[in-house]
Amino acid sequence: MGFLNDSFKKIIDKIKGKKYIKQQDIEAIMEDIRLSFIEADVNYEVIAKFNHLIQQKTLNQQVINKLESQEQVVKIIKDTLVEILGIQNTPLQLNNSFNTILLIGLQGSGKTTTVGKLSFLINKKYKKKVLIIAADIYRFGAIEQLIHIGKQINIEVFFQKNESVLNIVRNGLQHAMYNGFETVLIDTAGRLSIEKTMIEEIRQIKNITNPSETLIVVDSLLGQQSVNIVQSFHQQLNATGVILTKMDADIKGGVALSIKYMTQLPIKFISSSEKHNDDNFEIFYPERIVSRLLNMGDLLTLIENVEDKINNEQDKKTLNSLFKKDYNYYDLEKQLKLLKQMGSMKKFLQFIPGLSSKIKNMPILEQDILKRFQAIIN
Repeated sequence: MGFLNDSFKKIIDKIKGKKYIKQQDIEAIMEDIRLSFIEADVNYEVIAKFNHLIQQKTLNQQVINKLESQEQVVKIIKDTLVEILGIQNTPLQLNNSFNTILLIGLQGSGKTTTVGKLSFLINKKYKKKVLIIAADIYRFGAIEQLIHIGKQINIEVFFQKNESVLNIVRNGLQHAMYNGFETVLIDTAGRLSIEKTMIEEIRQIKNITNPSETLIVVDSLLGQQSVNIVQSFHQQLNATGVILTKMDADIKGGVALSIKYMTQLPIKFISSSEKHNDDNFEIFYPERIVSRLLNMGDLLTLIENVEDKINNEQDKKTLNSLFKKDYNYYDLEKQLKLLKQMGSMKKFLQFIPGLSSKIKNMPILEQDILKRFQAIIN
């Protein structure tokens, strides 16, 4: 989601090497960032707030005409973006022995896929026994889609045919309690627009379940419209957070700034592709996301991902064999296999400082190329 990658580099290049930063330099930087924000579909109120905060901080900290001003300007921009997105991430509320999470959103937002991804994460990261309740009885194929997802990730899906939504939810909760499930995710029905019947049904589900989380799933590609969708849902249903989907489109990363500032709801997760794995569904850490936006990389997430993938002694030995004096083709083949299990190389390289803006034009070692290398070795 690095919509500032290229423009930020150009902005900093303009003041690179300057001994002193003048007021007109700050104004030029702000104008360039403003244009980048507009291109990324950031709300105008957010842009105005950002400009105001930057002006305040540069004047208060007397950045003008100081030798280390370039570094200070970069820090101020980063800190201000983090301030808008939220200083810290807001963790998922899983404090009780039994937790219910309600996912709501419009049709096409990726809600059902997100239910699967979040279930997988809760089961793997938080070690909770998870049940999914299929409460969308209206969309053709919705229950079958959820059953298929459940089989892929080894999560049980509770469903009933010829029953009302409220009865399905009640029976699903009863099934969960009797069978030792610790967390229940409910896939509610989406609609093409936010309408009274949809809101009333979700309200009744909330009354039955008393959820610890009510999460709005929204398509980031909708730009400013996504802000209106989140606001409408939140005003009527008192949501606790947002999950942004389809975040693989860099130019639309600005929607995160708009949603957080305009609704004051925390963004809890971001999601990219349809696959149900850790690479495509992330906890939203504001500071890490801002680092990526500014082409500064995200080494903490990179380290966490590598540690998660390399989880046994054999994998660690394979990785360390790179430093052997007698490194050979067999070592290379083992490392290629390890790379394959780690997922998308493009995704991993985006976390490295300075590479994010160049990644689009770089030939990446993706799965098919890794297979070819293995075939050549053999």
